[in-house]
Amino acid sequence: MKISSNRETVAFMKFIGWFMLFLLVLLMPLFIWLWQDQHAQQLDIIILNKTVPEGDLREHKGLTWLINHL
Repeated sequence: MKISSNRETVAFMKFIGWFMLFLLVLLMPLFIWLWQDQHAQQLDIIILNKTVPEGDLREHKGLTWLINHL
């Protein structure tokens, strides 16, 4: 009798896992829509350059691109 109970428990846990995955996939567009619906905020950010003595800022191009596109 204990073996069938264990099989039922495993089957139930699989069902719960698949249901949670289905729910996540179903709700993901809603989360994305709500996230993009928020108004953009302007942030003042300063990049303090203490690593490179030159002023061309080429080392920070990746960081500035990331900040501008997030």
